[in-house]
Amino acid sequence: MGAGSLAPTVRGGGRPLAGITVMCEGHDVPSRVASELLEHLGATVIATRDGRDVSADCDVTIGVEGAGVPVARLLGDVPDEIAGLPLGTVPYACGLATAAAAILALLSDADVEVDAREVAVVILLPAVVAAEYGTRHREPAPPRRIGGGALACDLATADDEATFARLLGVVGRDATARAIADEAQAWRLPVCEYARRPGATAPGHDRPGRAGAPRRHSAAWPDPPTETMRRPPLEGLTVCDLTAMWAGPLSTWLLAGAGATIDKIESGVRLDGMRGLDGGGIHPEGIDPTTGTASGMFNALNRQKSCHDLDLRDPADRAAFVDLVRASDLVVDSFSRRVMPNFDLSPAALRAEHPGIITLSLPAFPEDHPWQVALGPGVHAATGLGDLGGGRVAAPVVAYPDPLAGLTAFAVATALAAGARRGVPTEHAEVTLFDVTAPLARIAPPDPILRSRDPELGRRMLDDPALAAVWELVCDGAGRHRYPRQPFRGAWAPVPPTPAPAIGAGATR
Repeated sequence: MGAGSLAPTVRGGGRPLAGITVMCEGHDVPSRVASELLEHLGATVIATRDGRDVSADCDVTIGVEGAGVPVARLLGDVPDEIAGLPLGTVPYACGLATAAAAILALLSDADVEVDAREVAVVILLPAVVAAEYGTRHREPAPPRRIGGGALACDLATADDEATFARLLGVVGRDATARAIADEAQAWRLPVCEYARRPGATAPGHDRPGRAGAPRRHSAAWPDPPTETMRRPPLEGLTVCDLTAMWAGPLSTWLLAGAGATIDKIESGVRLDGMRGLDGGGIHPEGIDPTTGTASGMFNALNRQKSCHDLDLRDPADRAAFVDLVRASDLVVDSFSRRVMPNFDLSPAALRAEHPGIITLSLPAFPEDHPWQVALGPGVHAATGLGDLGGGRVAAPVVAYPDPLAGLTAFAVATALAAGARRGVPTEHAEVTLFDVTAPLARIAPPDPILRSRDPELGRRMLDDPALAAVWELVCDGAGRHRYPRQPFRGAWAPVPPTPAPAIGAGATR
């Protein structure tokens, strides 16, 4: 394990958990990641071993019983090795989920559990959904050897391929892989060079100072409900969801499971690419993909949401969007960083319309990175986690940076909501796929990828009796299929599942 923090860097956001004290037992990867992420968000973390020092004044614990406060528990065996992923991916993801569970426990004033196997299901969602649909998921494209190096080219359409071919004609086929990637980024194509393993040079992590321990149940926290089954911890939170593909929709689906109301903004002229209208996604055989309601990944990630068909380039639709913002608490987007300012909807502009709005963005790269456009496989390449040494590189079996970012964004959004509830000032926050994925380089060994593939992994997870409670049946545009349940369990009643919205489906508030 490399030196430095294992937690992802979260840019901005302030310190929404300032004044909150968390007690954590253990020093394994999930415990470290959870503790460091909570510290980064402003909490004071007290480490304890074997349950010692449980009398310390704290608000929530991770795995420590008997302190008289809510407990966040990570259950089940944590699988370290998943074929085709960097070693340590699931333990790292379990730490992100445990941090979120601790915040949910704080908000609900009750214990919250998350199972490591269910976290693995979230990471391997394409394989699991494809197995349920009776087909195979399309793995990320293998590296392209070009320019003396290797490129991750997420070119999903024939138009993208044609544009890339024209680009090669401009830069010349004797250009280096880095020069080709740089030019592709200027053309807004998601092409990234496979970087060498960064080792200790992965992005750093500034740990904030420790806040003083608060009093238990301060006036900022309302008394919890007395009924046995409590209200969901995020009930009353309304979210404007401007995300697409995997990372952002996962984060907002998790928010919905914790009780938030999700208004998905999706323009009919630029639909969420995860709908797979071109037939390239996960679809049952014999179902027309152009309906936009038969894609396994879209259906899994967009349940429990309402959809608003709004084109932000249209003045009337933009005004309707601003009205939604004024009635919301949180706006989440997954655009590249130039898009919202181009719509004149930067965080500052949104705050001018609604001073109390919380804003969170999920771009691919931080602002100081030379590239700005990528999907999960490109981020995998750019972080160096695809470098096997000796000039060998490998694509992952799934685009795992997306669920890592989705879990992180869920934890951050929940922390921001908790801070707002307690009157703690918050800033615009940014969770980038690159910042979330890079810390894995400190966990994975020098040969980080298990190169063998397991084509039956999704089917085995579906058929595993130990995971029988993970699935819920939903009837939607793809038929009647099993999808993963929300991975967080608390004292609140589960939010009833509803199918993903159809194209152009309006919502009445």
